Amino acid sequence: MTIELPDEIQIAGATLRPNPNWDVDESMSETELRETPLGQLLGAFEIYGTQWQNHRRLGWLAMFAARRALPCWELYCDGNEPHQAIQAVEEWLIHDSHPNSWERLAKAADPSFRGKRIRDCRECDTGCAAEAAARAARFAWKGNSIDALEAISFAEAAFDQSPLGAKDDFCTWSIEIAIRAAYQCRGLSIYERNLYRSYNPDEIPIDREKYARFWN
Repeated sequence: MTIELPDEIQIAGATLRPNPNWDVDESMSETELRETPLGQLLGAFEIYGTQWQNHRRLGWLAMFAARRALPCWELYCDGNEPHQAIQAVEEWLIHDSHPNSWERLAKAADPSFRGKRIRDCRECDTGCAAEAAARAARFAWKGNSIDALEAISFAEAAFDQSPLGAKDDFCTWSIEIAIRAAYQCRGLSIYERNLYRSYNPDEIPIDREKYARFWN
């Protein structure tokens, strides 16, 4: 059954479209964060439903965004800590189960490849992807909507810094696909996951290993 989005969420989503840079300054106060386009979107979500429903809806949205950014991590990193965080959030959303330690998952992983810490320009996009996953986990754990906001912002920033950004319309996908599914508290089909991008995410780890000798 299709659920129509409330007007406030549609309006907030439309406001995001002419603001492709969703990065937020962590020095902002909560009031200032809520005045940003992303903050207005979260506020629109919070108008409807119970606290439990809002926690789940924003949890889906944060998880969708963080999972979308995983290829930005996989392009250079071989660790699976962000994947673990996102999987834990998804398990919580679907089965209401909790990991042994949210605290561990809510800490962003250091970008690395084959045990070597990445400290060059690749640290920006990979680090943002790791932060997105960690903030999604923190939101599932703590329920503070600012963590959901920052998960989405870090995911957008990962694409902004990554070579994959030119091949992924994260903004349009978020507005057209992720927001609607999150409000409905449902997962995405493989087709929906891959809309608005011109690369195969399954091939990213293969490409990383193929070209690793050039950047490691």
